[in-house]
Amino acid sequence: MKARSPIVLLALGLWLLAGGCLSEGNEGVSLRSLLDELSPEADASLMPSQLWAAHVSSGEIAAEAVTAVLLDARGPGAVSRMHLSAADRRGRLLIFFDGAASADIEIPAFAVNIPDMPEGFADGEATSRLPLPYSRSCRIVYEAPADAAERGPKSYHIDYRNYPQRTRVETFSPRALISLRKKTARIAQLLAAPEAPADTQRISGSVSLGSGEPIVINLPAGQYAVSELSLRVAALSGSYEQVMRDIILQSVFDGLHTMRLPLSDFSGGGMTAGSVSSCMLSADGQGSLTSRWLMPYQEEASIALINEGSSRIRISYAVTLGPRAWNERSLYFNASWREVLAGDKDSVVLDIRGGPGVFKGEAFTLYNYTSRSAWLTDGLIEAEADGATLFAARGLDGYYNTPAGGPSVRQTPFGGMIRSGGANTHGYNSLLRLRALDGIAFENSLRMTYSLPAGRTDYAVVSYWYGSNKTRAAGFSAPVFQSRTLLPAPAEGAGGED
Repeated sequence: MKARSPIVLLALGLWLLAGGCLSEGNEGVSLRSLLDELSPEADASLMPSQLWAAHVSSGEIAAEAVTAVLLDARGPGAVSRMHLSAADRRGRLLIFFDGAASADIEIPAFAVNIPDMPEGFADGEATSRLPLPYSRSCRIVYEAPADAAERGPKSYHIDYRNYPQRTRVETFSPRALISLRKKTARIAQLLAAPEAPADTQRISGSVSLGSGEPIVINLPAGQYAVSELSLRVAALSGSYEQVMRDIILQSVFDGLHTMRLPLSDFSGGGMTAGSVSSCMLSADGQGSLTSRWLMPYQEEASIALINEGSSRIRISYAVTLGPRAWNERSLYFNASWREVLAGDKDSVVLDIRGGPGVFKGEAFTLYNYTSRSAWLTDGLIEAEADGATLFAARGLDGYYNTPAGGPSVRQTPFGGMIRSGGANTHGYNSLLRLRALDGIAFENSLRMTYSLPAGRTDYAVVSYWYGSNKTRAAGFSAPVFQSRTLLPAPAEGAGGED
């Protein structure tokens, strides 16, 4: 992102005084401020006061490589996430800040084991979410072991932020990390075991719905925010998986249609509504689910559940909310949904335009007709914000924090592989990625594109994001009375199409 001219900055300041919602601020960035952002206690519905451009450095390291540069970022910024995948973790990782001649951090392995890393900030040796801020540059280098005969290939995904040039950033230091032990312990506790909201107002009920029938939950008028939405679905007939996908979750906040998508997909469990255990979404895979996405509004709001299937169902609901002052940085929560069937050529899964916002994550689910797993290892995700390319990240396994050694079900507070179709990922597979520091802030537009390699698949993507009352993702929602019929799951050990 280029630094703005004085004229543009003056115009931005006048616009803010007039009620605009963006501010680049100049309060500075530090390990402490980034930890405040990472904490579940932070208000995710506010437009950041300090903007950034989100980037990804990803690729593969050949077995014969002696050294490899994984990241060479210039300007003020911060590493927000690292995922390193390898069966052979020998060698060492060197991290240099601000042009230093010797490494500031040295890790004696191809791993994310940063010295004094707090418990709860890493998923084994593969993924780290410990923020690493730097004022001028960050360079990450891998050095292979001397024994070339036993080296194995490796891959990496490193998310990082670029701040405007004049942003003050306090470079990471071990001393600062140690001084923040109480804060990091609190964050880790909240990520592992989310606490019930302090809000005291609760709307609950239970209803039986036949085919085509809705239940509309009208929320109190005024400035409020939903802090938790809990649902329990009981299928009185039909299969659980199909019933969950036939229920359409819909919401209207201050006249804006912010959600319309299958309940199964919204839960993060994908097409078959599997069990989910994350900091924002929880589900037991049997009909109970809880959303902890903060959903503020200024005047009025409603949440509806529509039974678009043929089975009769019973839904119990509870909405927890409380007063929440709306200000110039407040944003609306949105969940956009897009399904791409085998043979469809359009792979754009999200196209937001018209205003500012922050992209907070996605749930990716698919039915793989073949026995090939190339969609997982070679799938490509591209992002473009405000007309500029942000990244092209290859490898859905690294992108979604899936460990090396094959697709297996493994969840963390920020997602992972919710369901695996088996050794060759034939059949249903679901992956979830929730973003904290690796969120994508944009001023006017965001476009996300998925490209899967050759092979027959049906897939759907839910995008979780916040935006202003002018920010739109038109056309990315479940069609009225057109829920997709699920295919039978392949038998254990069955091969797919060639």
